[in-house]
Amino acid sequence: MKSMSYKNLLNRVKFCRLRLVLGLLLASSSVSLPMAQAALVGEAELGYVDYRADVNGARSVDASAFRQRYSLLYSKSDVLANGRLGKYRFSLGYEWAAVDSKIKEYSGVQTSVESSSVSAGHLLFRGDVILSPQQLPIKLRAFSHDLKRASFSTIGYYGASNLIEPGITNSIFGGTNIQSGVYAEVGLKETMSQGGASFFARMPRLYIDYRDNIIKDLDSLSPTDSRMKKLSFVSLNKKDNWFHVRTINYTDYLRSTNDYNETQVILGTIDQHMDRKWVDFSNWIKLSADGQFIKHTEYNDNYESYELNLFGIASRSRWEARSFNTFRRTLDLSGLTYDTKIPLYVTGYAGPDTDWRVRVSTEQSKVSLIQDYDTSDTLVSYRINTFKREAFTLAHTGAIESYEHTDIGKTLSLDARVEIASSRRFSTKLGIIGSYNITSAKNQPINASENSSMTQVFDLKGVYTPTNSWKFELEENVTIGSGNSSDDLTTQSYNTQSSSVGTGVSSFNVPDDSYTRYRTMVKADWQPAARLKVGFTVTDDLLQAKGKKTEHGTEYANTIDFTDKRLTARLTTRYTTSTLSSGSLSGFSSNGHISYSPDRSLDNSVSYYYGNINDRDGSKYSSFTLRQSANYFLYTDYGISRRILELNQGLEYEGQSYSTGLRRTTKSLIGGFRYYPISRLFLAGRAKYSLLTYETQTNATQSIYNATIGMNFNLIQATIDYSLGRQNGNGNRFERRFEANLKKVF
Repeated sequence: MKSMSYKNLLNRVKFCRLRLVLGLLLASSSVSLPMAQAALVGEAELGYVDYRADVNGARSVDASAFRQRYSLLYSKSDVLANGRLGKYRFSLGYEWAAVDSKIKEYSGVQTSVESSSVSAGHLLFRGDVILSPQQLPIKLRAFSHDLKRASFSTIGYYGASNLIEPGITNSIFGGTNIQSGVYAEVGLKETMSQGGASFFARMPRLYIDYRDNIIKDLDSLSPTDSRMKKLSFVSLNKKDNWFHVRTINYTDYLRSTNDYNETQVILGTIDQHMDRKWVDFSNWIKLSADGQFIKHTEYNDNYESYELNLFGIASRSRWEARSFNTFRRTLDLSGLTYDTKIPLYVTGYAGPDTDWRVRVSTEQSKVSLIQDYDTSDTLVSYRINTFKREAFTLAHTGAIESYEHTDIGKTLSLDARVEIASSRRFSTKLGIIGSYNITSAKNQPINASENSSMTQVFDLKGVYTPTNSWKFELEENVTIGSGNSSDDLTTQSYNTQSSSVGTGVSSFNVPDDSYTRYRTMVKADWQPAARLKVGFTVTDDLLQAKGKKTEHGTEYANTIDFTDKRLTARLTTRYTTSTLSSGSLSGFSSNGHISYSPDRSLDNSVSYYYGNINDRDGSKYSSFTLRQSANYFLYTDYGISRRILELNQGLEYEGQSYSTGLRRTTKSLIGGFRYYPISRLFLAGRAKYSLLTYETQTNATQSIYNATIGMNFNLIQATIDYSLGRQNGNGNRFERRFEANLKKVF
């Protein structure tokens, strides 16, 4: 009995294992089988807006608009032969949209009426088929779709005196946007068996890509009707040897002057995605070469272009060289142009503490126009960084550039720079950077005498950090220019001087002739606490130019930053004074922002701005803005926590003052709420009361009220909004606006 029971138990265990294995196999097979997907989606959207405005008791504007949009779309996707041949997806539907608007504007006894009724409907469709047999060297995709949905445009404010934005819908952006194409790829694929792969690997690979885009919308405010066709034929003959034929045909049926045709032929190491490929010429040399032909035909821009490119990269253990050589011949309506560019970039290092860079480039252009001219630009430059592991590092650069234009003149420019910088081996608290740069140019204009110019720049910067809480910076810049630099034709030499100096109202332009400029900046940063930073900056600019008055500008700046989990504050104060050749001016500005959020239920912020400018003509202007806001949020304390109430409060003050006596101020009080009875439904309200004070006009008060109810479910969204605005004084106004929107998805 014991043996029989043991055998029965063993048979039961084997039977359970067999059932488990069969179940897993069945489940895995059912999971691997693809499932077809189909869906029918419909949308309905309605919207109505009514806006009315009265001025001094008389009707000024009466506008209304009703918009509607309906769509129905059926979609299905599936695979072909259980995925062995490919897959497909198609959609079919229709959309129709319409808007009816009417706007009446009253001006005395005259009334202007603008009525419009616009509707648009078009077929929605999409077809996409991908054929990719696993054992055949072909992949084909064909598609065509137009799923563009109509959108509505609205009119904003009718004038600067509006209290409420009308938001009247008056036009539809719709029409057709059909994008079609066929993409075919013939050649070796990864899914092929080993025998087929070895056979088709010796065959060339072909890529054919055709795109057709039709855009047509004749009912909108900006009508369009165009078609663009693109065809690309690409063949890979050998490894990274590609042949392209690409054509573009663009037709604008409304403006024929925009039509153009372009044909491009490419042979070289550029793949079907127009990405450059590199061929290993040896274990340390890479090459990439291509030739291109482009023919472009347009209303007023016809040209033919031939281009040859030879790029190379040579890499060794201690240096690397790169060269990007280009030759281009262009024949256009203006004439014939030959462009040649031969640059060479070499980088390397001579040890653990020395690296270097060398650049040699030449650019030449030969232009055959009504008046022929030639240009040539040759540049040789270098940079050496050394003593990188010492207490002081040394860097020196040099450049020589020669530029010649047969109709303008020629320039020979020499540039040299030496820079010394301290490292942490010198000091962990003190950093010093000093440099000297000199640029000399010799100019020979065609119709003028020979002249020369020289610019010298001395830079010195020191950074001292005695403690973790203090940091001091001193920067001194002296620029000395002599001669006439306006005749300098070089374009690639080192530019040692910016076009302007100073900041804010203290900026002034640097002259072309002899001058001396001194710029000093002193900066101190203090961090008394981990999250508090205080900064002081003084910048002084002095410009002395030959035959001109001395110009001087000074700026004082202070910044205070505090960042905490609950509190963030930033205050900036700036004072600038300038003495220019045209007069003196000064300016003062201060702005700040403080936000405080102790927890998720409270958010407070205060921001301000004050600015004062005294201009050169004696006029003065000042402005002040102050904004305060507080938001309170209430959350449920049961189940899943969600927001159920928002309370908003705000204060605003804006004031402007002019030396002419004009003065205006605006004081506003804002309050609002948003209540969520359920997570998808809300009730909201907002009120704003403003007091407007004018120096030369009648004071006025403004009251703006807004109430909104809305719901946002997955299949339905709706809002009802009502706004009311009233202004008493300075032209009494009374405005009302009602808007209702509904969108249903089924």
